[in-house]
Amino acid sequence: MRQRDPWSARSIYYLAKTLVNQLKQGENYESLNPVVGIHLLGFDLFTDPSQALWCFELRDRRQHQVRLGQELQLHIVELFKADRLNPASASLSAWITFFQHSQEETRMNQVSNPSVQQAFERLKALSADEETQRLAFVRERALRLEEIFAEH
Repeated sequence: MRQRDPWSARSIYYLAKTLVNQLKQGENYESLNPVVGIHLLGFDLFTDPSQALWCFELRDRRQHQVRLGQELQLHIVELFKADRLNPASASLSAWITFFQHSQEETRMNQVSNPSVQQAFERLKALSADEETQRLAFVRERALRLEEIFAEH
């Protein structure tokens, strides 16, 4: 794994926190729903150049087939390696195209997945809304300021 500051720890923390926040004191653990994190990375986290899709869950170290429940799962897609995904995962490939090329209407019109097309149409509608544009600008500025303060 490539050293990526606290990315891994932060990801696990928020995944676990989402699981914990499902219950109030005294509630039954059986009512917990699995928590699945899906992270689309704009950087390569792992050095293996042939794999772009990773799935982490609680398993036994020696007997990998033995899994300890399904409560926590973390799926990672390294977008820069996504072109190496199995063509059988057409739906995933369509979503990756959306996340990488949503600003390219010609490219997006080539995607036939109905859910991705629906998301693309919704994104276009939101992008045309002035208040949404203003909020996006404010968020972008806040993220940049956060990066600047983190460096100092």
